[in-house]
Amino acid sequence: MNVLSYSTWFVHLSSVLEWLNIIYFFLLYTKLKKRISLKIFILSFFISFCSALCACTLHFFNNQNVYYFLINLQSFLTLLSNLILYFSILIYKQQVLKNKNY
Repeated sequence: MNVLSYSTWFVHLSSVLEWLNIIYFFLLYTKLKKRISLKIFILSFFISFCSALCACTLHFFNNQNVYYFLINLQSFLTLLSNLILYFSILIYKQQVLKNKNY
């Protein structure tokens, strides 16, 4: 854990907390708007949160070779999250254009 400086750890941990806040507030927003299609965004955000946890876990264990699979897992989760986010934007855009609710 002592490989990274305290300021770097602060950035990593604040990023993880930021993802938790985004997920929470977006969940509140979906309940307020009462649109189920917005919940697909939360899935993408949660997968990005898991990707951030992979990076923090790898650094916590001083980048040991045993945990290098986390690099590939983080890459895969980031790709998956971006794809889900892309398709959720397309779905939401279609619904908005269909209902004309800007």
